[in-house]
Amino acid sequence: QGSGGVEQVLSRHLAAMQRDVLGAVDGRLAGLASDLASAMKEQERRQREAEERSAHETRRLEERLSEVQAASADSVMRLEEALKSTAATAKLEELEARLTSKLKLLEKGQSELKSEMDLVIRRKIEDGQGA
Repeated sequence: QGSGGVEQVLSRHLAAMQRDVLGAVDGRLAGLASDLASAMKEQERRQREAEERSAHETRRLEERLSEVQAASADSVMRLEEALKSTAATAKLEELEARLTSKLKLLEKGQSELKSEMDLVIRRKIEDGQGA
C-alpha cells in the first residue's frame, strides 16, 4: 500500500504538472495566435494604405499626363499655325518680289517710252521748224 500511495501521489503530481505545462502551452499558443492576428491586421492596414497611396499617385500622374498631352497638342497647333503663317509670309514675300520686279520693268518701259516720245516730239518740232 505504501508504494501504491507513492505512485498515486506521483501520478497526481505528474498529472498536475502536465496540466500546468499544457495550460502554459495553451496560454502561450493563445498569445501567439493573438499576436499573429494583430500582425495580420496591421499588415492588411499597411497594404490598404499602400494601395490608396498608389491609386492616388496613379490618378495624380494620369492628371499630369493629361495636362502635358493637352499642352503638347496646343503647342503643336500653335506651331502648325506659325508654320502656316510663315509659309504665307514667304509666299507674300515672293509675290512682293515678283511685283517689285514687274514694277521696275514697267518703270523702265515707261522711261524708255517717255524718251522715245520726247525724241519723236523733238523731231516733229525740228521738222516743223525746218519746214
